Amino acid sequence: MTFCDISGRSFTCSLAFPPRLTPSYCWKPRRASYSGIMFGSSAFGGGGFGSGAVAPKNPNTNNSHEVAQSPGDTVSELAWSPTANVLAAASWDKQVRIWEVATQASTSAFGGSSGSNTIQATPKLAYGHEAPVLSCCFTKDGANVISAGCDNKVKMYNLQAQRDQQIGQHDAPVKKVVWVEEMKMCISGSWDKSLRFWSPGQPNPVATLQLPERLYAMDCNFPLLVCATADRHVVVYNLQTLTQNPNPYKSIQSQLKMQTRCVACFPEKSGYAIASIEGRCSIAYVEENMKDKSFTFKCHRTNDEIYPVNAVDFHPTFSTFVTAGGDGTFMIWDKEQKQRLKAFQNCHYPLTAAKFSTQGDMLAYAVGNDWSKGYEFAKNYPVTKILIHKGIVLGACGSWSSVKLPFLADSFCFFFHYHVSIMSNTSNTNGSSTVDDRDIPNLRDLSGHHTEEGLEVSEGLSRILVLDFGSQFSHLICRRCRDIGVYSELRSCLATVDEIKKFGPAGVVLSGGPSSVYDEGSPHLAPGVWEWIDTNRIPVLGICYGMQEMVYTHGGRVEPGKKREYGHAVVHFKEDKKRQGLFTGIDGNATRVWMSHGDKVTKLPEGFEIVGSTDTCEHAVIQATDGRKMFGIQFHPEVTHSVDGAEMLRAFAVVICGCKPQWNMQNFVHKELERIKRVVGDKHVIAAVSGGVDSSVAAALVYKALGDKFHPFLVDTGLLRKNEASEVKERLDSHLPGLNLQVLDASDDFMTKLKDVKEPEKKRKIIGGLFIDSFEKAINNMNLDPANCVLLQGTLYPDVIESTSYKGPSSTIKTHHNVGGLPARMKMQILEPLRLLFKDEVRKLGLELGLHADSVNRHPFPGPGLAIRIIDSVDKEKADLLREADAIYMEELHASGEYDNIGQAFAVLLPTVRSVGVMGDQRTYERTLVLRAVQTTDFMTADWYQMPYDLLGRISTRIINECKGINRVVYDVSSKPPATIEWE
Repeated sequence: MTFCDISGRSFTCSLAFPPRLTPSYCWKPRRASYSGIMFGSSAFGGGGFGSGAVAPKNPNTNNSHEVAQSPGDTVSELAWSPTANVLAAASWDKQVRIWEVATQASTSAFGGSSGSNTIQATPKLAYGHEAPVLSCCFTKDGANVISAGCDNKVKMYNLQAQRDQQIGQHDAPVKKVVWVEEMKMCISGSWDKSLRFWSPGQPNPVATLQLPERLYAMDCNFPLLVCATADRHVVVYNLQTLTQNPNPYKSIQSQLKMQTRCVACFPEKSGYAIASIEGRCSIAYVEENMKDKSFTFKCHRTNDEIYPVNAVDFHPTFSTFVTAGGDGTFMIWDKEQKQRLKAFQNCHYPLTAAKFSTQGDMLAYAVGNDWSKGYEFAKNYPVTKILIHKGIVLGACGSWSSVKLPFLADSFCFFFHYHVSIMSNTSNTNGSSTVDDRDIPNLRDLSGHHTEEGLEVSEGLSRILVLDFGSQFSHLICRRCRDIGVYSELRSCLATVDEIKKFGPAGVVLSGGPSSVYDEGSPHLAPGVWEWIDTNRIPVLGICYGMQEMVYTHGGRVEPGKKREYGHAVVHFKEDKKRQGLFTGIDGNATRVWMSHGDKVTKLPEGFEIVGSTDTCEHAVIQATDGRKMFGIQFHPEVTHSVDGAEMLRAFAVVICGCKPQWNMQNFVHKELERIKRVVGDKHVIAAVSGGVDSSVAAALVYKALGDKFHPFLVDTGLLRKNEASEVKERLDSHLPGLNLQVLDASDDFMTKLKDVKEPEKKRKIIGGLFIDSFEKAINNMNLDPANCVLLQGTLYPDVIESTSYKGPSSTIKTHHNVGGLPARMKMQILEPLRLLFKDEVRKLGLELGLHADSVNRHPFPGPGLAIRIIDSVDKEKADLLREADAIYMEELHASGEYDNIGQAFAVLLPTVRSVGVMGDQRTYERTLVLRAVQTTDFMTADWYQMPYDLLGRISTRIINECKGINRVVYDVSSKPPATIEWE
């Protein structure tokens, strides 16, 4: 485990102007003289300190690169050149400034080599307006900067000629300009309630469109143009059809309650993010059939303080975006996972602008005054600063263990875990699920074997089998398939022919892995599997190592590469292979993908051909030519870094394999209710309900199927959270009327048996046995025959994967509390209706069953309870201490609004780890408490949550002051893998 004490490196640029700049273009900080205007951005005026100003704080709290000679007044917008690392800033001191941001081995945008071996932000050029400048952008070729502002003018500045010209004019201040390369025009939006289209060199606008109100924000990603105006209007244009129909494609009211501050189009052009002055952001899709994916969320709020969102911008490659707010923080979000990935350290002063570089490896942001707190605050804010946060992408070998978000320079985070675990399950209300009784095993005996009732193969199979060659992320291929509505399972690469036949796949995917196919002992498919695949013409998709396995086994050659290849690459398709095979549904003749491999294919087997290549990988995409449906790709389509990866998997599953996309929770409910009735028959079902998501959903499902033959118990082990037993009973009784939840107090038994037991696996087995003891007592009290009873467990698919000991490269991580530790004398069979579902599918199933969102979105709580969060032997005193500390932790997370941003949070007590402290002028030597919080969707992978420092401070202070026996609180910053989420 790793505890957090995060620090980073600082680079400060202190550079002089190049001598060629003439005095007229030197930057002179000065106060904006233009007054009396409050724009949609409300970021105007003010600089320096008034009388009585306090000493300023350093705003560079994130160890970013500070730009030399920042503007003398608030920065209204930042823009990066599309062709080079050149940054422009529009500011309220009436000037537009341009820097060249050079990195090692970079080429100067102004001609020649930069000659720089270090990161430098060199001031290059500047030009002026007659009033504050509100917007700036570059032309596509990077040769010109376009700007506009309170002088009502639109200007174009040529970087080589160092000369500006006026290309447009409005009747009121111009709030925003964008350049549209496809039209070779600049579009400007103004407070005069109009959009005007300007072709450089023409004195009059090519076209003018009227807006319902004054323009506050605008963004364009051709053909999508989104305009946000006063009174919360949002006007969407399709620029492709504008000449035929000048009317808006859509005109709506923003879902946000307050005035719009900023807007940004999705990179994939299907919608936009829009943010307001009340610390709220909305992700909005344009088309009606995608509206159910839209959502809003709160941000840039601390306690009772609400701050404006001053900027929003999407990363050019990933599904992530940044927001920058008046609270002084910038935050990274993922719109697909619907979660915050990171909150950076507070800069002490408002952030007024933020923009990703064209390559996405840098984030520029501006610190200044946004006037959101009024005039008085302006007395105590520092001079405006522009900072650039830059990081590196670390390579990932096989297990993808350390891929970093490019712009998170100084934090240890596993970006891959954030972006590849996108679990938005596709819903399809037509047809029925093709997953049969064998797919969702229901009953198993004590040894773990499933009854034959759950192994019957039905007709109409539509499923994909993923064979795992050792990658920690093979499950993501399953998730991608399920996302598109095709059921998929993960099995060991050493699965036998009979096991594969029994599964009955419509297609097989071979995963990646860390081995080399030519090494002795490396994993290969079991004997006879390739023969069965070839004979039956089963479609196969080999990914990375899986492709190399296919090539090597069929007589091709795989060799070590000269160097390992990690990161982005562009695959170019052969002209005659476009929009067919794996490329079905992909526009164009190239796509951006993510590579991670050390070996490479150097010779294809007979009967194969190349259909796609990169500049460095000739055999990037291959396929069989002799009628076999065999495909290989050297990159990873399952990760979101591969832009069209999901489309390729869809093409393989649906087009090539012929699967019907009918897997969704609505269909699952109908099939599973009937299956439970059939499998259970006349027996009664007993369940231990903890109140967690898994047990609650499992209970709701079985109760709906069996009614009064379902007997749920909540065993008070003495290891539950504070007030857990009473709260769970109240909540479930209200959600499921008629459910008679019995609370069994077995706390004395649990504490007695766990006394002096320290080994985690032994704890689990003791707890499993005590649970069964409790059930058997309850069954006897109800005069039920144990042989006629079935035990319900909320086992999920990640539990099964983690607890399965593959004979191949994957190994058992630990015995999961839902799938191991049960005593040999147990007479009941086990019902596991959720056994092959991922966590996000379980949450959707809960909502489908009518459970309230607060139950479905509750953080998981393990069956063994606090016993596995006390890293020592268990007794009442330790449990009470941890229970109180954990309650304070949860209380603060709820109060701060962070709870719903976190996948799971809990406290861990380290009774044997004591440290010296001072409390009340006395020396203490007391216990240590660990706070754990992770972000995850499927709990197969997780990253530690970037908790705001001020919140951590409040939690620590309360715990130390209110929990006698704890004098030190630390924060766990370990990701999964290498760590597990729970400590035991």
